[in-house]
Amino acid sequence: MKYRKGYNRRDDDSTNCLLRLVKIETGEVQLIIHDWDTGEEMRVGFTNYIGGGRSPTVLRALEILALAIEKDNEENPLPEWEEVTPEKLMRNQLILNKLRSRREGRGRHDR
Repeated sequence: MKYRKGYNRRDDDSTNCLLRLVKIETGEVQLIIHDWDTGEEMRVGFTNYIGGGRSPTVLRALEILALAIEKDNEENPLPEWEEVTPEKLMRNQLILNKLRSRREGRGRHDR
């Protein structure tokens, strides 16, 4: 796995969830599930000896999963309009934050 590269794959049953793997500079591999509709993310991290290192088999499996995602993306790419990019993730998050703040603002005035 390359550092700071996102390995992204949408689920096969819908276009609402995204599996994302990222390896950060400390060697930690983060497994992120991103809900495209709500913008919510759940993430877990597995590290090498720095900061934990209790799951070396899981860490290696995630690295293999990243290679599998890369291979599937090469052999069966998503249509360009469906492709996930950091820019699309950021834009989606900004839109959802605006909607949330509008809802919260409206709720305060209605009381």
